[in-house]
Amino acid sequence: MPRGKTLALLLGLAIAIILADVFIFGIGHVDTGTYLSQIDGWRHFTFAVTDNPWDAFRAFKPLYGVLGLVGWFLSPVAVLLVVNAGFLFGLSVAAYLCLERLGFSKEETLLGTFWVMTAYPALGLGFAAGTDISGWFFCAATIAIALQAIRLESDRLLMLASLVGFLGATGKETGVLGLVFAGTYLLLVFFDRGFRRTLRSLAALCLPFLVLEGLLLFAISQAGLPGFFGWVTFNNALYADIHTLKYFIGAELATFGILWLPAALGAYALLARRIRTGAREWKLLAALGLAALIPIAWPTFTDRILYIQWIALVPLALYGARFLGLPRYRWILYLAPVAVSAVLLSIGGHDGLYRFAHYLANFL
Repeated sequence: MPRGKTLALLLGLAIAIILADVFIFGIGHVDTGTYLSQIDGWRHFTFAVTDNPWDAFRAFKPLYGVLGLVGWFLSPVAVLLVVNAGFLFGLSVAAYLCLERLGFSKEETLLGTFWVMTAYPALGLGFAAGTDISGWFFCAATIAIALQAIRLESDRLLMLASLVGFLGATGKETGVLGLVFAGTYLLLVFFDRGFRRTLRSLAALCLPFLVLEGLLLFAISQAGLPGFFGWVTFNNALYADIHTLKYFIGAELATFGILWLPAALGAYALLARRIRTGAREWKLLAALGLAALIPIAWPTFTDRILYIQWIALVPLALYGARFLGLPRYRWILYLAPVAVSAVLLSIGGHDGLYRFAHYLANFL
């Protein structure tokens, strides 16, 4: 499919999700009030919002506040929605480029992008008045740039990936995970590339991010505002009762729904060598998998936090689809996951699954 038609198709998918969110699923978000007050705080150069003390903890994620200054002529909620509409389309493009550069065929790449965009967290929150979409976009964009840098052996592109990763970190914590993937992969190919070459590439990848993030944290500290570690400590205390195996399993099952089946099949096909792949593919999957594990350490298990694990799960599911080899019934691979996502949204997502499991346990 020509690039122009692919972009038009991805834009159409993003518009369809926006319309679904506006007319069916809604654009509200559990933290919408916090994000709106953050934008308002930046516009008035104050972060001590008395009706929302959480706002002070958002200082280490200033992206939307800065964008609110740029878009001063828009209301705070309009800023969120306009920016997130761009990030939603950007996610579709970045996800497509990621999967394409991982070596999947055009048809597999399109299928995987559809899965990324219609998993229930993205379907329900892609155009919500929140900031999760920024983390998903910047993570995917960083991975796509890093994969191109690896292919071309370009340290300049690794520096660009570092800058994009920093921008991602200023929007949502998950936005930095693309850098974790790139750094892990460079370490995994250490013996193939040699010490000096690897060290130079790691420096290109890490230094821009570390310098900029260090300056941001220093500015936050000088302003007397709590930073990232204060935010983690706050969440550890707040969610101690639900950071459990039960909530983890429920959120994981809900986040990707039926995609766990082809992903499990793909893992089997790879491990059993029913699908042949080279050392490069194994190392890429390992780096993606390690980056995807990090959200498990977050103080709470929710769909929108765990959703970033698509960077590892969707490639596995595509291997599963390749192993199935059902060209005549490929429409099932498109419709079944999105149908499950719609059902999950209708019952309240992972919270709905918890309630159903509780009801079933009492009934039995």
